Amino acid sequence: MAFYSVSYFVVLVSVVSVSKCQFPAVCTNNVTALKLKECCPNNCGGVNHGSCQDLPKGVIDEIFFLPTSDVQRKDDRFNWPHCFFDRGCICKGNFAGYDCTECKWGYYGNDCSIKKTLIRKNVKNMTIVEREALFGAFVKAKTTLSNLTVVNSTGCNYTEGHTHFVQLTVFDTFAWIHYYTSRDTLLDPKDCPKELTTSHNCNINDFAHEASGFLTWHREYMLNMERELQKVSGNENLALAYWNWLDQGSTCDVCTKDIVGENDANGKITASKWFKDWQMVCWDTAKHYGDNRICGGQPEGEIRRFPGESKTEPTLPTTEQLDWVLGFQKFDNPPFNVSSKMSFRNVLEGFINFTSGDTNGHEMHNRVHLFMNDNSTMHKVPSAANDPIFLLHHTFIDKLFEMWIQKYKPTESDYPGKGAPIGHNLNDAMVPFYPQKFHKGYLQPSTAFGFSYTDMPHTVTGGGNLVIAKWNIIIWIACGAVFVSIR
Repeated sequence: MAFYSVSYFVVLVSVVSVSKCQFPAVCTNNVTALKLKECCPNNCGGVNHGSCQDLPKGVIDEIFFLPTSDVQRKDDRFNWPHCFFDRGCICKGNFAGYDCTECKWGYYGNDCSIKKTLIRKNVKNMTIVEREALFGAFVKAKTTLSNLTVVNSTGCNYTEGHTHFVQLTVFDTFAWIHYYTSRDTLLDPKDCPKELTTSHNCNINDFAHEASGFLTWHREYMLNMERELQKVSGNENLALAYWNWLDQGSTCDVCTKDIVGENDANGKITASKWFKDWQMVCWDTAKHYGDNRICGGQPEGEIRRFPGESKTEPTLPTTEQLDWVLGFQKFDNPPFNVSSKMSFRNVLEGFINFTSGDTNGHEMHNRVHLFMNDNSTMHKVPSAANDPIFLLHHTFIDKLFEMWIQKYKPTESDYPGKGAPIGHNLNDAMVPFYPQKFHKGYLQPSTAFGFSYTDMPHTVTGGGNLVIAKWNIIIWIACGAVFVSIR
């Protein structure tokens, strides 16, 4: 069965000057709210739940407020979400959501007073009943239109006088979100401000990858997905599961009929109780960029996997490598991007080469994506979240993040307050979550967000000895401090 027949619905709304994006339908269907740039539905739940207020800045770097900068007008992600809304609901206590009628992560009940800690399990160790409940929720999310958020198919456009809102299924909405946060900025290189031009032309940075916010952004993403799965299933105790890919060599041990499905020689999922014939959205990114348009969520072919067939990364990471990764105490280091050395975030994301120490690696997180082959859904960042295995993979990445948190007990001071790429600083809004969510506070243990993991904690046995002896490490003392540089 193909699911594209229910995944795409367009609403056309006339407005005077501005288009809206990835927000509650109750706001984007309200022309007055669009004109006022205000999203405060249901009176923010009433005086005891919250109130309508001016929203904080979405980015701390003042370069995006320069009069000469055209970026914010043409890329709605900058200073999120002020291209669309300047006012929204600010919730009180444990209330949360766009209208303050939901609960903060980890809280439940009509008054949000019930605290729960859900347990995320290894998908292979789940009972048949547990697995069917989780994957059944995946299927329901794939076939249920989202009535809470809409996604924008044209971007922040000030000239057309109208905007298109695309209502997707719940699962496709989350696939779109992952695409949207990592897509290119739709500016011609000649129009890109010289302060912002990079080797990627005007793709200034990915708002969820290649910088300090990689782990915190994906933690928020997974929490949102988990909550939506609970809603569509009617089971508030439903938790995500993880794929422990350590020491599997060239074998994808979850690529079976009973878990995420078997694939044929063409990568198509042919044997699966749940995921056969699943369609992708936002796969053909070259076409979207060429058309100078944001992906609108149309079906673009079936998901594909070729596990173990990658010419460059045919094997999965090992426990020995994880032990080494967990030996890094520093969360991140300048310049807080793919060039950062001695950085736990950059090592776990996978940009540090285990052999040389150079920042040209395809390790850990990155290696698992590349393991699926160049032509797979998982290989391309914008399309990766279409494959259900993505959720199992990133839940495991979050577990490894949690291991590090429990080992080192970091504080907010361990996260860069400034100097990171736009959208990745401590007080930058995480794009494109609404209501606004900031990286601040996301170095807390998972129990603060209402979940934990089985088989915790992981004991570090390698102590960082795996590769460090192979690197040329220079240590010097300056101003009473010890510095380490890898050359």
